[in-house]
Amino acid sequence: MPSSVANGVAITLSASYNFLMNRNVTFKSSSNFGRSVALFILLWIWNYLFGSTMLAWLPSAFGWNAVLVKFMTMACQFAWGYPLCKKVIFR
Repeated sequence: MPSSVANGVAITLSASYNFLMNRNVTFKSSSNFGRSVALFILLWIWNYLFGSTMLAWLPSAFGWNAVLVKFMTMACQFAWGYPLCKKVIFR
């Protein structure tokens, strides 16, 4: 299997597992399933675009260490991701 296909499968399975565990275990949500899926996908797309942009821009424009940038983007994604999941996506 090509690595790009394997990566796509891994991302899909990981995101699906993450969604189901957050919905059913972490937040014990009974909200509209379709709405939650749509909002979760939008958050995932935003996080992907944000992380990719920061990893492409900050190391090349300012010489920042890519590992440091990755940790910073992950911290940002947690900082807005958890409250959004708790108060909006899985409410």
